[in-house]
Amino acid sequence: MVAHAEIKNLSFVYTDESVPALTDVSLSISQGEFIILAGRSGCGKTTLLKHFKKELLPIGQRSGSIDYNGTPLLQISDLASAQEVGMVFQNPENQIVMDTVIQELAFSLENIGLPSHVIQKRIAELISFLGFQDLLHQSVHTLSGGQKQLINLAAVLILQPKLLLLDEPTAQLDPIAAKEFLGLLKRINEELGITIIMSEHRLDEVIPLATRVVCMSGGKIICDGDPQKALTQMWGLEELRPFIPQIPRLFLEWNVENIPFSVREAQAQIQAKLSLKQEEMELSRPEAKEGILKADHISFQYEKNSPFILQDLMLSIEKRKWVALVGKNGSGK
Repeated sequence: MVAHAEIKNLSFVYTDESVPALTDVSLSISQGEFIILAGRSGCGKTTLLKHFKKELLPIGQRSGSIDYNGTPLLQISDLASAQEVGMVFQNPENQIVMDTVIQELAFSLENIGLPSHVIQKRIAELISFLGFQDLLHQSVHTLSGGQKQLINLAAVLILQPKLLLLDEPTAQLDPIAAKEFLGLLKRINEELGITIIMSEHRLDEVIPLATRVVCMSGGKIICDGDPQKALTQMWGLEELRPFIPQIPRLFLEWNVENIPFSVREAQAQIQAKLSLKQEEMELSRPEAKEGILKADHISFQYEKNSPFILQDLMLSIEKRKWVALVGKNGSGK
């Protein structure tokens, strides 16, 4: 099966630089993956991302091969590259070119020569999926950073790409806007089947979204695998340990095989362990379940015509149990 995108033995040095930005990088991408590129600033994440889109290829000395759907990247037509490979950058301000949201969405479609009725249909479908009908006719200058980044994403999605590249897209967003943006990326990947490659060094929110994590250092790939495998590899590399989120870090310190990514997963896993331990303890002392005291349909009144103090009481007390009788005064304790 032909890889969706593939880089083989790629090395690259920027013009006027002596240190390679990328060294012997090989990476094969399958359709529908959600890949996180992780690593310190300057490790080569952005440079690698730009090598998947021919219009953004950096200038310098390059060796190795880059293929898109089995075709060398430079042989892909400009139209196919513009439509099928989209990129969203870190700064929300740097990608918007028009004055209103609807103009921004129409701009790229007009550039590839689509008729107006097709443009209108695509805009209607996209805003229905993304849910920002109220922003459609607003000036882009009145939007928040999170809203601008949403419009940048929408302007790429409206071309119906097969591969979506994102370079730390939440770096300048507040925590709430970042969480909403990442949730949208999850939907795009799962519901539209778009392959996503996103660079990020803050992994707390993105690890649960990923199907694969690729870590870089000094222009090289130093670990690659599903999130469980990648986190275990990162734990063994001193320079990558600081990037491991708190929840996985705690379980890696405990040498737990199945690493949770969120507080909810961690709680569920701990609760399951505690329940299992409790069951094991109960099974190890079966005599603990033997009844030592049993009350069966007990009713009691002090005098024949007085109110019942106890009425049809059922109670069983096992060995080694500490039982508390609770109730207000006069309840029958």
